[in-house]
Amino acid sequence: MNILFFQLILITLMTIQSVYTTEIDTESNEVSNVKNESSKYGSLSGPEYLWLDNTRKCYRDVYTDDVNNVYRPVNVGENYYGQPYHVGKACQSSHILPGRVECNDNRGYISIGYNDREFTTNHFKMLMMNVHTNYHWMPASHGHVPLNAVEGGAYQCEILYIGRAYYQNKLLPGKIHPGNRCCYITWEGREIPIQNYEVLVTGRIDYF
Repeated sequence: MNILFFQLILITLMTIQSVYTTEIDTESNEVSNVKNESSKYGSLSGPEYLWLDNTRKCYRDVYTDDVNNVYRPVNVGENYYGQPYHVGKACQSSHILPGRVECNDNRGYISIGYNDREFTTNHFKMLMMNVHTNYHWMPASHGHVPLNAVEGGAYQCEILYIGRAYYQNKLLPGKIHPGNRCCYITWEGREIPIQNYEVLVTGRIDYF
């Protein structure tokens, strides 16, 4: 009788262990499947915007990332030939400064302002907006910037923002320097302060 009793207990324990092991395996497979799906599709929406290095090309049209998010340049005004200016940023004397990009060839160049002068370089990063990002320009003045203003660089640890302003009937992108209470644009070798300008602001469009 005792032998039969112990045999029944042993069979019961083995059955419970088998069921428990099966549940663990099933749970493990489900977690693995979720990870695989996440890895396969990545981020479905992507960041609101990117800064793309121009070492490969000047992205005057579109850029598509590895998970098929589409980005476009931010156009601000145009040159004498009707080609749009774009927004970019570059390094000058250890500062990261926003400026005006022209894609007149495969790589293009950027004009930035520093110490009242205009500098140009063909080493820069270009601002590319996600096509699902709702961005717009808000009027401001004297260094003020609204919430969600797009950061474009830094000068002596102070954040600079993306702005645009009119100068001699031309709409030009530039940098908003809150500490100096203005937006700087560059033209014909000079850096020019403008007190009334517009600020680039982002806000995600919600899709249901």
